[in-house]
Amino acid sequence: EGDFLPSVPLIFVGHSRGAKLSIKTAAAMKKAGRKVPCMVLFDPVDATQWESESVLPTLAKLGVPTAIVGAGADEGGCAPRGADYEAFYQTLEDSATPRMLAEVGRAGHMQFLDARKAMMLDPCTVGAVDDSSLRELALSVTTTWVSSLSPTVVARFPADEQEAVVREQARLSKQRFYGKVAGRATSANVMELLEGEDWGMEVAWSSG
Repeated sequence: EGDFLPSVPLIFVGHSRGAKLSIKTAAAMKKAGRKVPCMVLFDPVDATQWESESVLPTLAKLGVPTAIVGAGADEGGCAPRGADYEAFYQTLEDSATPRMLAEVGRAGHMQFLDARKAMMLDPCTVGAVDDSSLRELALSVTTTWVSSLSPTVVARFPADEQEAVVREQARLSKQRFYGKVAGRATSANVMELLEGEDWGMEVAWSSG
């Protein structure tokens, strides 16, 4: 709800067309006076034949630092050319919004799902990278980007919720990458930390 913890900055994360919803909601929250320090988008999809409205003009005006993890294996079926992650990143670049892109050329659009293998049929181009490796990259980009741009968010939560966050951070510290960068990420070194890691797959990095 709009009055939920009004002093706490809001961070939006979305996959596919969920990225559109993240951008729309972030814009509405900023208009309502809420702070939105950053967003993370996983292989975002804009206008399609099922939903023709474009969110790119909203993204251009939003001015929220955004990290994108793009899956390059899709042949336009699930992420049409001109409405895929490249269009989102180009919009960020054109509007001079702080941004970062991790492009995994052999990853499939649906590989970000926790239980993709439970699907009877993957409706998108099937990727050629390991699902767990891609999800670890996505988690690491999220935690590093957020902690570099909004390091004081946790301090604004009530005490009981801070305890829950600390427990979650302890769990995340067991992740190979997160445990190495917890507390070290800043807006100046975030891409350097990520780019210097071996992800077990080819990742092309861009930022601005």
